[in-house]
Amino acid sequence: MISFVLTWRHSIGNDEGATLTSALRGWGALWEEVVHLDAVHAGYYALMHLWFDVVPANPSTLRLPSAVFVGAAVVLLAFIGRRLFTPATGLAAAAVLAVMPRVTYVGSDARSLALALALSLAATLVLLRAGEGRGARRWVLYAALVFLAAFVNFYTLLVVPAHLLMLGTRGARVRALASAGSGALLASPVILLAAGQSGQLGWLETTGWHSVREVLVEQFADTSTLAALGLWIGAIAGLMVLIRRERRLVPAMLWWLLGPTGLLLLISLVQPLYHPRYVTASAPALALLVGLALVALPRRWMFWVGLVLIASLCIPAWAARRTAVGLDGSRWDVVAAAVRQEREPAVADVVVYGPMPKKTHRSHRRVALSYPDAFAGAVDLTLGAPSEQNEYLWGADDAPLSHLDRLDGRDRVLILVAQSERAGWAGPLEAELQRRGFALEAQREVRGSDIVVYRR
Repeated sequence: MISFVLTWRHSIGNDEGATLTSALRGWGALWEEVVHLDAVHAGYYALMHLWFDVVPANPSTLRLPSAVFVGAAVVLLAFIGRRLFTPATGLAAAAVLAVMPRVTYVGSDARSLALALALSLAATLVLLRAGEGRGARRWVLYAALVFLAAFVNFYTLLVVPAHLLMLGTRGARVRALASAGSGALLASPVILLAAGQSGQLGWLETTGWHSVREVLVEQFADTSTLAALGLWIGAIAGLMVLIRRERRLVPAMLWWLLGPTGLLLLISLVQPLYHPRYVTASAPALALLVGLALVALPRRWMFWVGLVLIASLCIPAWAARRTAVGLDGSRWDVVAAAVRQEREPAVADVVVYGPMPKKTHRSHRRVALSYPDAFAGAVDLTLGAPSEQNEYLWGADDAPLSHLDRLDGRDRVLILVAQSERAGWAGPLEAELQRRGFALEAQREVRGSDIVVYRR
């Protein structure tokens, strides 16, 4: 619930738009996308496709599953904390996880990380129960959950070494390794396919000085330095408690918390693979350590003060992600609303999707695919191959003068183009429209985009 509240306020952006347009594809088109472009999200997109078969697609229904998955993760962590430590520690850790800025971020973001977090924790809980020696079925279930978690996000495999370290006997570790290996092997076709699509990660940076802030602040506290400070202080205190009381679990907790990050940073010296969001599966380890520190406080009132303090430090980061601005800084909703105002009922306008502001290699068609109601019935002048017939997620863009035959029988044309690109990109098209008897009817600027209306 904490993650979902007010998520309907912010705009859909590039990543969430990718989820929406992928999930709304037919199964055949989704398969083509997975094979050629986006295998890493195959499981999540398939689940969202099924979800939108049941409910209408809108910003709230787009994000609701992520909030539900985070809620499940919080409950699972309470049970994990109870098994590893005490019921009070489990509840305290669950409360910390529920307010942790990185977790409330993924719980409000229509991407795969919240589901991957929940599946990783489900695998952890089943592992702990299987380690008690209650039959082979739990090991099979553990293997299945490792597979599902890796299928949704293969970074979750980096938590498996912590699983092995949690177990107390060599025999249990051998069985866990065999089960996890089986799950990873089942997921390997998707992992190998995604590895071949590594161009999707071309925007990541190699390890550098910027990585210090990413690890210490953004990885668990999103934008809040104060929240990061409080969480890390609590984690260090919890580690001291763990060393005194449960020294056997220290290696497991340290790997869970730091191992995936360290390994990814090391690899990223050569091949960039690290991003603060990608190690969300390590967030429960931080929450457990903070929970240990809170429960170890000598007075009950100290526990509550500490918990309230942690929550208070996290609130600003939560609130910062509940504005109208999208999680990636976009305001596609405003552009779509302006288009909706400019369109006339029962008129099949021609829409021209020009470059977007700032990232001019992107087309305004992304706005149309993310807010399809505003563009319903419009004719796309620059579309080459549609997105569902092309492995490129947003459809192929042709030059603005390539399909002028689509103007036949149409009396209104809307041009969406970055204000800075209008003269160079849309200028020749506007001249051609005027030559064909169209006159400028209206124009307005919205968030750096010009919306230009011509009428015959």
